[in-house]
Amino acid sequence: MKSDALDSLDFSLTLRKPHLSDSGTYTCILSDDREEIRVTDVHLQVEVQQVEVTVQEGEESAILPCETADIEDDDTVEWTRSEPDFKIVHVYQNGSNKAKEQDKSYCERTRMNKEQVKGGDLSLTLRDPREKDSGVYICTTYRKNDIVRQKVILHFVKGQWSRFT
Repeated sequence: MKSDALDSLDFSLTLRKPHLSDSGTYTCILSDDREEIRVTDVHLQVEVQQVEVTVQEGEESAILPCETADIEDDDTVEWTRSEPDFKIVHVYQNGSNKAKEQDKSYCERTRMNKEQVKGGDLSLTLRDPREKDSGVYICTTYRKNDIVRQKVILHFVKGQWSRFT
């Protein structure tokens, strides 16, 4: 919750890195020592879907797929890598990419197509994929009362040995 909630009257709660176990009904209640006021109930359904992508050494790019319903202007899409270590890979908010928020190892290497995003295609293009890019990526869409997560596992395959027959 925001630190100025009482002044701004914005009692919204941000749940970072939600898990399936976070699904359920959340109730906002204001109270003083004398009375309680129930402000709202919000039902949160966290969904996790998984896709695996394999990229060969030397390929120009890898596409990490993610799809959802049409995106609204105030929705946020956040691509993170959760394993082997946490990194912010790409953030798309208010119709544009937010490069300042991403980990420096992904700078200038990620792209989301703005026209495709409007139609619900949140796929991330990762240019110049490297072995250290292997891992678990999460595409998270934050929309009003909903948070939708999709998991993409990226496998990097080093050059294959040639077989002579």
